[in-house]
Amino acid sequence: MRKNFVLASSSPRRLAILKQIGIQPEVVVSAAEEIQDGVPEEVVKINALAKGQAVASSVTHKIIIASDTVVAINGKILGKPKDEEAALAMLTELAGTSHRVYSGIALINSDTGESLVDVDETEVVFDPVEERDLARYIRTGEPMDKAGAYGIQEIGALLVEKIDGDYYTVMGLPLAKLKKMLATWQINLWDYLPEKIKK
Repeated sequence: MRKNFVLASSSPRRLAILKQIGIQPEVVVSAAEEIQDGVPEEVVKINALAKGQAVASSVTHKIIIASDTVVAINGKILGKPKDEEAALAMLTELAGTSHRVYSGIALINSDTGESLVDVDETEVVFDPVEERDLARYIRTGEPMDKAGAYGIQEIGALLVEKIDGDYYTVMGLPLAKLKKMLATWQINLWDYLPEKIKK
């Protein structure tokens, strides 16, 4: 069963993930207020659902996909750095150790109001990195709009030694979890491949 989708996010990374599997969602940026304090697994679920609900009233006949991602070390959430000094402090704390990335997903059927909410977790291990190299990374500007002050899919990949879990969870939209959630509504992501491939 094919459905049309809305992505309740301005994230180019989440949009790219959906497009790479054949989904061309309408993008409706959510203005929902995000919480930052609490248990990471719960924070991302609350935020994802709030983002989805904020756009649900403005769309019809679509499945809304909303997501929220946080980086946490020892249970402490690291948000987006407010300046370069904060970015350096975060990256210094993460260097040479492991942390966890949590991505919550909320799906909302705009016609029925039915919703599904879940969370996925991936462990990320950073190499020890010299402060000089962290400073060079910060000067690229990449850390400034990202939770935990890094992006694994860009230059930030140089920080990473290994991950245990779904790479797409770290990018902000866990595909394996999304596929399972949609399947409960009889939506098969394989159906979104181009027609010439599906035949």
